[in-house]
Amino acid sequence: MDHSDLRSQLERFHGESYGWALRCCAQDPLEAQEVVQTAYLKVLDGRARYQGLAAFKTWLLAVIRRTAADERRRHVLRRLWLVKFGQRAEPPEPPESPDATAERTQLQALFRQALAGLPRRQREVLQLVFYHDLTLSEAALAMEVSVGSARTHYERGKAHLRQAPSPEERQRALQQKVEKVQEGVQRWQDEGRDPSPVAEIMQELEPLMKTGKLKQAEALLAKALKLLGEGK
Repeated sequence: MDHSDLRSQLERFHGESYGWALRCCAQDPLEAQEVVQTAYLKVLDGRARYQGLAAFKTWLLAVIRRTAADERRRHVLRRLWLVKFGQRAEPPEPPESPDATAERTQLQALFRQALAGLPRRQREVLQLVFYHDLTLSEAALAMEVSVGSARTHYERGKAHLRQAPSPEERQRALQQKVEKVQEGVQRWQDEGRDPSPVAEIMQELEPLMKTGKLKQAEALLAKALKLLGEGK
C-alpha cells in the first residue's frame, strides 16, 4: 500500500480511530488526539507497517491501542520521575466539555456508563464489536489476544450488562433519592437551617441527569443526603 493509499485509509477511518482512542485514553480528548496523531505518524513513516494480514481498520485500531498503552507508560514514568525529584506532578486534564457530551444521545451515554463499569478487556471487546462493527476475530486481532479469549470477554461483558440495572430502573432510583433530598431540604427550612449548601450540590445535578451521567449524579445525591444526615 503506497503513501497516498495509506492517507486515504486514515481519512476514511478517522472518526472511528478517534472514538477508539478516546476509549483507550479514558475519554481524555487531548490525550486521544495526541495518540491518534502519533499512530498516524507511525503508519505514514513506516514504524507501523500494514502487512495485509487483517482488515486495515482492524490493524489500525490495534496500532492506536498500542500507542495509547505506550503513552500511558510514558506518563507514569514521568510522574514517578517528578515524585522522585520532589516536583509536583502535572494536574489532570479538564473533563470532556459539556458541548462534546451533549452531541451524544442519552442512550449512548447510558450505554457508555454501563461499559465503563466493566473490566477493561470486556469493555474493549464490546466497544470494538458494538461501536466499530468488528467481528470477534477482528476484535481479537485489535486487542492482541486469542479469539477464544476475546469470545470469553465478550460473553462475560454481555452477561454483566444484562445483570446491570436498566436505565429506567436507575432513573427511578435516582428520582427517589431526589425526592428524599427535597424532603430533607424542606425539613431544614422548617427548622430554620440554611439549605444553601445542599441547593448548590443539587444545581449540578440537572445537567448530569440530562446527559445520562448517572454515576456522577448518584455521587452528588449521596453527598447531598450525607450532608442532610440521610446517607450512610
